[in-house]
Amino acid sequence: MIKNAVYPGASRRAKMKVPVELVGIMYFLLLVGCGVLLVSQPARIAQVDASVRSLERSLHDIKLKNEDLKKKVAQVEALSFVEKEAKGRLGMVEPSVIRTVALPESPEIPNESVASAGKDSGTEGILSLYRRIIAGVFKGGEVKAKEPGLR
Repeated sequence: MIKNAVYPGASRRAKMKVPVELVGIMYFLLLVGCGVLLVSQPARIAQVDASVRSLERSLHDIKLKNEDLKKKVAQVEALSFVEKEAKGRLGMVEPSVIRTVALPESPEIPNESVASAGKDSGTEGILSLYRRIIAGVFKGGEVKAKEPGLR
């Protein structure tokens, strides 16, 4: 073996000495960084935990509100509520409660009197048509239009 052999890169290694102060500063910075990480992680966890609790409370409130709304929907969809609203707001009544008024029967009007009433009053056109319709409805007979030649 060669005891005093000189290697080509050996002289550079001997010249490149790192000062102890630089190593100490790097070690101090490493310790400070680890300390910051150790302190900031639990603080961050506590912050996230507080936000999770806040969101869980709001979720609980929203679920309670949802239950209330479901109860209201069930109440509104109930047949009794719909019936109550129809009677109260819209004025609807039961089919058996409808009131009817019986009109007294009017005396029959002969056709000649209806025709003469139209001629005597001197009205022609739509009013005479209405009179003939009304007379025909109350008489129960047919309603006939005037012939164009008769006036």
